[in-house]
Amino acid sequence: MNDITPLAFEDALPTADASQDDVVKALQSLYQRAGNIHYGEDVTQLEHAVQCASLARQSDASDELIVAALLHDIGHLVGPHDWRDKNQHDDIGAKLLENFFDDAICQPIRLHAQAKRYLCAIESGYYEALSEASKHSLTHQGGIMTKKECHHFAASQHFEAAVTLRRWDDVGKCEQLSGVAFHEFLPAIKRMLNR
Repeated sequence: MNDITPLAFEDALPTADASQDDVVKALQSLYQRAGNIHYGEDVTQLEHAVQCASLARQSDASDELIVAALLHDIGHLVGPHDWRDKNQHDDIGAKLLENFFDDAICQPIRLHAQAKRYLCAIESGYYEALSEASKHSLTHQGGIMTKKECHHFAASQHFEAAVTLRRWDDVGKCEQLSGVAFHEFLPAIKRMLNR
């Protein structure tokens, strides 16, 4: 059982007028404080975050997608630490970050669970390859998309980024990929905060 006192949503990051340094320190602090939480996978939240960001970096992704990959599950780090209670973590995370980052980062974060629903509908074998935790959360995130939902989702502005992020999310749960430090991605975060 995790003995960390959860941070409330409003206490997780500083106010919108905070300095860049304060935002970076708050992000680092949040991941240091709560990043060791497991959420039904074999890796911690911190390991998952840096694995996904590493996969983005290895794919020569934009800074926007690298930061989105790093922070996509930040919604799991605020409030109660039972991952089963975080089936809206995508929207929580996007809301937490929207004061500091633009839509190129926040929208893929907001849509990455929808991308899972979409891929389950259109890609043979995708659902079967999901981890048990991802299958469990899928039932609370709306289930597999209908054809109409797929059409609507595929027409959305951040569709491709969300699907790309989702694929890294699926892979970034492997103990063998661990070992990258959160601070390695701070330059990308700072570049995105500067905009």
